Amino acid sequence: INYFNRNATTEAATDSDAFTKILMQSYIGAVTGAISVAMGLKIAINKYVSPPSKAIHYQRFVALPAVMTAAAINIILMRRNELETGIALQDDNGNDMGISQNAAKKALMEMTFS
Repeated sequence: INYFNRNATTEAATDSDAFTKILMQSYIGAVTGAISVAMGLKIAINKYVSPPSKAIHYQRFVALPAVMTAAAINIILMRRNELETGIALQDDNGNDMGISQNAAKKALMEMTFS
């Protein structure tokens, strides 16, 4: 769960109902994305790859993009509050420099692609 991998300077949902809602949305989104990718790839492989013995070989690799999709969706949905509110910026000495939505977007993109 990427809630615990968030930027701790941003305000998180403290209400247990709000947190549960965010958690459920993230879970459902990640599962839906993973199943969609897995089913789409399976259908495409069965349709465009022949003979069937070769298609079975390619289907072994369907899990990787499905899991990567689930992880990316989960990161984005769990940390979307940072995109809306921004994250705190600090200089090398730890002094607050302000809040930036662009920095939040960059951090989220780096986290998603890593």
